[in-house]
Amino acid sequence: LNYPVDSPYPNSIVELNECHLANVSEFKYLGAYLDCNQPNTGEKEINHRIQLANNKFQQMSNLIQNFRINLKTRILFLNSFVRSRLVYACQNWNLTQQQFDRLD
Repeated sequence: LNYPVDSPYPNSIVELNECHLANVSEFKYLGAYLDCNQPNTGEKEINHRIQLANNKFQQMSNLIQNFRINLKTRILFLNSFVRSRLVYACQNWNLTQQQFDRLD
């Protein structure tokens, strides 16, 4: 649905059984934060992804930093459990250079 750019964001654009459904500018969909006011990937989404990856790294630090486990196995753990949380839904991201550098 289109509405004039200079008009305020509409409160509701859908009605179902005489009940107006709220129209929000920011929401979480399939684990990713989306915001209509940010054409690029929002800082909230980037911060959320970094936090999830850091939390998982802390949870698995005893395995990832255990030198008795083969390096290839530890790298598999890191890629499977930590990196996957960091780059979830990244195919939809439109990153600025600063955001890209933070993730690198």
